Amino acid sequence: MPGEEMMMDRSMEMEVMDDVSPERLMDMAKEVDDAEMSAIPKIEGDFSLQRINGVVAALNRVNRMFQAPPYPDFESAPQVLPPEFVKNLLMVDAAVDASGMDEYSLKLEEIADDDGMKMIQGRLDAMASDKSFKAFLNKPLGMGEFQKEAGVPQKGEDLGRGAAAPQPPAEGGDAEVDLFMSRMG
Repeated sequence: MPGEEMMMDRSMEMEVMDDVSPERLMDMAKEVDDAEMSAIPKIEGDFSLQRINGVVAALNRVNRMFQAPPYPDFESAPQVLPPEFVKNLLMVDAAVDASGMDEYSLKLEEIADDDGMKMIQGRLDAMASDKSFKAFLNKPLGMGEFQKEAGVPQKGEDLGRGAAAPQPPAEGGDAEVDLFMSRMG
């Protein structure tokens, strides 16, 4: 009977839930966090406070484009970059990869000193002022090239039923001509 099966499933769920205590859930969450942090590359080197905070300033300009919170300035120069900082840089680098703008690739594995930080700062500054990169970030997911690959109709192309997408009327006194031409098609 369906009712009996449902009751058996429910009792099994309760047994499983009894095995998972809040402490066990916290342990599981910590394991996931630890695994995530171990996947983040360790970047260490000889960095000056001025150079690393220059990178933070450039990163924060890019973070605004992502609508991400700003990263705080460092109070002292770290010899090993904090995982949260590296994670932020990895997020930006992943967007660069997705955009195809390889000239902005951060190459985090090459950072070991102020020269490497200067290169990162320059690329972040260039990204922050690149209108094409900003347009890529502002593009809704699934639009543009992604839409074409998925076979979704594009604006101005055939939208189905044989009708073309409506075109905006021309500026000036040509609105009547446009109306007439749209009815001719």
